[in-house]
Amino acid sequence: PALDNWLRTHKTLGPYIEDWDRYKVVPVKAKVLAVTMMSASFMWLALGTNAPVYALIITGILLASVAAWLITRPSHRPGK
Repeated sequence: PALDNWLRTHKTLGPYIEDWDRYKVVPVKAKVLAVTMMSASFMWLALGTNAPVYALIITGILLASVAAWLITRPSHRPGK
């Protein structure tokens, strides 16, 4: 409860949490950052490690699914 209260009343984070709770909105900036970081992580896994092919396939499918879900969320509150 204390962490929840702190996050919801936080000057920077609070409005984003409120928008998610009320409208399921994810700002474009957050979408771009998230997809960029997922892509960079996958590239590091693929090129910087000796991960087996099945791990790359499973990870790629998982990250692509999360990215697709995230991108389909609205970017603005209704009426904005």
